[in-house]
Amino acid sequence: MGMVKGRGRGSNRLIGSSSNSNIQRWMIVLTFLCCMISLSRLMVTMHNNIITITSSYYPIQKLTSNQHNLLVPTIYDNITAMPEMISSGPFLVNRDIPGLYEFNNVCLTKQLSETCRKSVNHCEGNLQGIIYFTPNDDKMMSNPLRCVTCSAPLMHHWNETGRDEEEVGHKCGFTSTHVMYASDIEDWNQCRLQPDAQSLTNLWGQQQVPATAESIRYYNEPVLSLNFQADNIGHSLFDHLLMYLPHWQKFKNTTYPFKGIYSHSIEGCLSDTNNDWYCRILRSMNAFGDDAKELPPTSNTTLTCYKSLYVTEIAIQRGLKHKVLTKSLFDELRDILFHSFNLDRSRNYHYEKQDEENKHIKLLFYAHKPSGRRVFEGMDKLVNTFSKQSKYLGIDFNMVEDFGSYSITEQASLFNGADAAIMVHGAQMVNSIFSVDGTTFVELGCHIPTFIGNPRYMALLNGHHQSVQECGDDANDDDICVICDSSDKVYGNFTMKLKSFEAMIDKVLLDLNHTLNDR
Repeated sequence: MGMVKGRGRGSNRLIGSSSNSNIQRWMIVLTFLCCMISLSRLMVTMHNNIITITSSYYPIQKLTSNQHNLLVPTIYDNITAMPEMISSGPFLVNRDIPGLYEFNNVCLTKQLSETCRKSVNHCEGNLQGIIYFTPNDDKMMSNPLRCVTCSAPLMHHWNETGRDEEEVGHKCGFTSTHVMYASDIEDWNQCRLQPDAQSLTNLWGQQQVPATAESIRYYNEPVLSLNFQADNIGHSLFDHLLMYLPHWQKFKNTTYPFKGIYSHSIEGCLSDTNNDWYCRILRSMNAFGDDAKELPPTSNTTLTCYKSLYVTEIAIQRGLKHKVLTKSLFDELRDILFHSFNLDRSRNYHYEKQDEENKHIKLLFYAHKPSGRRVFEGMDKLVNTFSKQSKYLGIDFNMVEDFGSYSITEQASLFNGADAAIMVHGAQMVNSIFSVDGTTFVELGCHIPTFIGNPRYMALLNGHHQSVQECGDDANDDDICVICDSSDKVYGNFTMKLKSFEAMIDKVLLDLNHTLNDR
C-alpha cells in the first residue's frame, strides 16, 4: 500500500513536472505566433507606406461590403505631429487634354457658400478649398489673409487673376477649387482664427469644413477628388462629364493613376445603393477603373491631406470649346449607357430600317410644372387637343407631369423612346444623352441659357435643336414663340397660342420626316 502511495506520489511529481513543461511549450508557441502575426502586419504596413498612429483607431469593422480594401490613411490625432509639407502643382495630368490636374502635399476642405447654407435647393455643393503649403515663402507667411479663400464663384484658370486676388494677397485658384496658403496645419488653424480673416470670411459668406483642424488623415496613395454640382444634373453633365471623358479614354487604354476616390459632392457616390443621376452614370461607365476605392467620410473637425491629389477644373468644357471630345468617344460612352440601362432603341435606331409598328413618331412633352417656375401653362390642354386631330393620326403624344417622380432608368427610357423632346428649358434635358441619334430637341422659355443647344453638343448626338423664346411685339398668331406673363425672363411662366403650338409641331414633324426618310 505504501509502495503504491510512493509510486502515486512519485507519479504525481512526474506528472506535475510534465504538465509545467507542456505549458511552457505552449507559451513559447503562442508567443512565436503572436510575433509572426505582428511581423506580417508590420510588413503589410511597410509595403503600403502607411503608419498608423496608435492613439487613433480606424473603424474597419464598420465598413460595408462595397468598402473593402479601402486605402488606410496615416492618422494624426495631434496636428503638430504632422511632418512638414511643401506643396507643388497644379500639373496637367494628360498633355493636350485640359481639366485634370495633380497637386502634391496639399489638404482639402469642403467650402460652403452663404447660399448653400441657406438653401439646399441652391447649394453650390461642388466648392472645395485647397490648403497650399509654402513654409519658405516669407512674404506669404506674413500675409494675414493667406488662409482666406476668394469669394465665389471663380470663373478663371489657376494662373489667371481673380477678382479678389489683390484684396487677399494671393492667387484665388480655379472654378470650384479655391486656394488658401499656410506654413503648416497649426499655422492654418491660427490664421483662420484671426479677426481680419474671420471678418472677410463672414463678409463673403463662406465657411470651410473643417473650420479648424483637430485631427488629420494623410493619404500616401494618389486620390481623385470627385467634385461636381450634385444639385443640378445639367451641370454634372456639362461641367464635369464632358471634361472628364477624354481623360477616361486615356486612362482605360493605359492605367488609372489614382487609387482612391474622395466623393466630395455626394457621400457614397460609387456605392451600388446610390441612385443619384450622375453617380449612376459614373458607375455604368466604370469611370475610375476597378481598383480605385471610395474613401469614407470624415468628421467636421478632421482635415484630409494628400501626398498626391487629382483635382478637376469643372466647367472648362461647358461650351465644348476644346476639341478633345470626339463623336466616336461620345458614341462609345452612350453605347455603354444604352446597354447598362437596358434601353430598347440602339443609338443608330433612326438610321436602321424599321417595321411598320415602329414607324410611329413619338413626341415627348414636359411643362416643368412641379417647380412652379418656368412653367408652360396650358401645355397639357394643347397636347390633348392636337393629339386627337386627324392630321396627327399615327403620332404618339406623351406628356410627362413630373420627371422628378421617375427613376433615372425610367427617365432614360422616356428619352430613348422619343423621336422628339419638346420641353421647357430645364435640367431634365440632359437625359438627351440617352436619346438616339437624329432626335429633335425643342426648348421653350422666355429666355433660354441653353447647354444642349450648343451646335457642338448637337453634333455629338447628330441631333437637331430649336429654341422657342418670347414673342416680339409684332409677332403673328402662327409665329413659333411664347407669351411671357412677367418681366422675369429667366424663371417666368408663359403660354403659347393655338396656331403657334400647331406650327411648332408641324415643323418638328417635318424635320423628323427628313431624318426618317433618309434611313
